[in-house]
Amino acid sequence: MKSKKMILIIVIIFLAVLAFFLYKKNLHSEDINRSYSAYKVEKSDFEKIVEADGVMEARDTKLVYADESLKVDKLYYDEGDYVEKGDVIMTFDPEDKNTVKRELKKEEINLKKLKRDLKNAKELLDIGGSSKTEVEDLEFDIETSLLEIEEYKEELSKMLDEIKSPFNGTIISMVAEENYRVNTEVELFEIADLSDIIVVADVPEYSINGVELGQKVRISPESYKKTFQGTVSKISTLSTATSSDNSSSAETEAYVEVEITMENVPEQLRPGFNVDVEIITSVNKDSIAVPRTSILQDGEKYYVFQLNPDSTITKKYIEIQMNNSSVLLVEGLENNMKILKDPDQILTEGTAVKIETAENRPTRKKKD
Repeated sequence: MKSKKMILIIVIIFLAVLAFFLYKKNLHSEDINRSYSAYKVEKSDFEKIVEADGVMEARDTKLVYADESLKVDKLYYDEGDYVEKGDVIMTFDPEDKNTVKRELKKEEINLKKLKRDLKNAKELLDIGGSSKTEVEDLEFDIETSLLEIEEYKEELSKMLDEIKSPFNGTIISMVAEENYRVNTEVELFEIADLSDIIVVADVPEYSINGVELGQKVRISPESYKKTFQGTVSKISTLSTATSSDNSSSAETEAYVEVEITMENVPEQLRPGFNVDVEIITSVNKDSIAVPRTSILQDGEKYYVFQLNPDSTITKKYIEIQMNNSSVLLVEGLENNMKILKDPDQILTEGTAVKIETAENRPTRKKKD
């Protein structure tokens, strides 16, 4: 009885192993039989790129405040309006200023009276008709009056009749409105020179090495289907740390702010637009670059599959010299050599592969 069970177990194990090998063979066969894309590598200029996210800003901006809490009387421009230097943006209700002027006049009159009284008190003191304390009190009152007059004059100097534009530009935000009581801690409006737009990019700390002033930059606004050229014009000497998106992690990432001057900026682009930035840190002439999808790894070595004229493939070991996000500069390949674009690790040297053509390229079913 036991021998029959043992035979049954051996048979089951044998069938399982056989099924596994048949499955692997079929999987390998299916993989070999699928079509692969191939392309010809050619020498060209390889650009080492540093990628970053950026925001468009106006180089020359100004927040305009008022030093005194005045009441806005008339507003002559609004958000989005273009103004020239010296244009009156708003005027203030004169009542506040007139009130201070009246108080100043009253105090000046009071000061004259105090000085008269002091003169009389001193004369009486000499003949015994006044006390020294009375004279000292009047002297103190005069000093107090002088301080109040100085304060009124200083307050008047800050109470503007109007506010003018500090330079040619566009009002990009307007907080003030007519009959608005000014909050001295909040800007009245913000003005920007939209003829001089820059990009401020946050370059990760691990990518900042190699970024230098004067390097060329490609700028791609997310809302505009066109790429613009720029130049690195300023690199911050400080870094900014931000917390990781993973709330369970205390890790932070550091970024360095890089300013980029743009060329030929169209009117459609405005401060606040998000852009993708590619800083070209170096250019290797007459080099061969391949996409990451073409490269496979064998231990610590890297290789691609060369496509032979008879459709068989040969391993070609390479050395990676430099890399971007999707393309790598390599050595070990010859100009005009054909390699597989997206090989599989299961492929072996000498295998004949089917190359994708227009006739056998798989088509996608259209969605209803």
